[in-house]
Amino acid sequence: MKKILLGSTALAATLVSGAAMAESPIELHLGGYFQAYGIYQDTDQTNLQSTYITQRGRIFVKGSTTLDNGITVGVYTAIKAGENGNLDKANGLIKKAYGFFEGSFGRIEIGDADGAATQMGYTSPDPAPASGVNSANFYANPPAANIAGALGSTPTTYQNWDAQNTKIVYFTPRMSGFQFGASYTPSSCFTGPTSGGTSCPSLGQAPSDNTADKQSEVYQFGANYTNTFGGIDTAVSATYVTATNELATSSLTKDRESYSFGANLGYQDWSLGGSYLHDNKGLVSNETDAWDLGVKYTMGAFSVGVQHIESTTALYSREDNVQATMIGAGYKIGPGVNLGLGVQDWSWDSTEPTSLDYKTDAKMILIGTVLNF
Repeated sequence: MKKILLGSTALAATLVSGAAMAESPIELHLGGYFQAYGIYQDTDQTNLQSTYITQRGRIFVKGSTTLDNGITVGVYTAIKAGENGNLDKANGLIKKAYGFFEGSFGRIEIGDADGAATQMGYTSPDPAPASGVNSANFYANPPAANIAGALGSTPTTYQNWDAQNTKIVYFTPRMSGFQFGASYTPSSCFTGPTSGGTSCPSLGQAPSDNTADKQSEVYQFGANYTNTFGGIDTAVSATYVTATNELATSSLTKDRESYSFGANLGYQDWSLGGSYLHDNKGLVSNETDAWDLGVKYTMGAFSVGVQHIESTTALYSREDNVQATMIGAGYKIGPGVNLGLGVQDWSWDSTEPTSLDYKTDAKMILIGTVLNF
């Protein structure tokens, strides 16, 4: 792996040296989205408002140029622009920031980017614009005792636990429908089964080593295949992520690893997709299995679909399960302007021979808009 990284670094240096041949410098452009949904929630939990409005937004700053040797060089930055539950409503917070080189050799990304597995995996289609139950943007309040959604605030089959920690990513060109990718994160400052690895070094300085329960040296691998057979668009994926626990403070922690499989099928106005994820969470006797399945029908500006996800986490004698189903529809008013409507049904169930057993449900109605610019 070290030889591969050294080769990539040398290639990047060669590409940078050719920048003087560019006919024009990198020009920046703005883009992004704004999502807002009004929600009615009926839940077994107490002391929660039944009606509320939630939102999220991003501003993209991106640009590229093509050198005389045919290599494209560019930059990409995503800024949070208003999001419920975060202190970034006014001053903004950088979500992603990386540079890239792309050509006949493939694509290299360097910086705070999603890893290869995150970018290459397929899951089921969202029933409504920017609204689904797989790693949902808008979701019911989970019970405080629930651990089944521990891969994030909601159940997911996405390989995203390495988040946008600083890394190097490489994708091969797509050949005969196949594409492969790999990424390396030396120090995942914000990744780990506990809060032991939350500090990052200052600019230009080396990260601390042997931090208690910190998952670092993260390797992501992905592969997918796309083709069309008899009018059916087919896409399948497989991903694997592994990391090293720097310093175990007890016998309960270990190296973290996860893998996933996904597939999408498309025929005329129909799309069908599903995926599966297994994650050992970096903890002993604590594993999560999740799967999702969804179908969507699009007719002109209208779309309608249904999606289901289920996640089960086993922790010694305890087993937590969360299930969510959504029926949704969308309507495209014009370029970049979409309306969404959906109904979500959530349930949580814990099985343990103690008083911690519980079972609770929630139902939601969502109506909102998604604006892309």
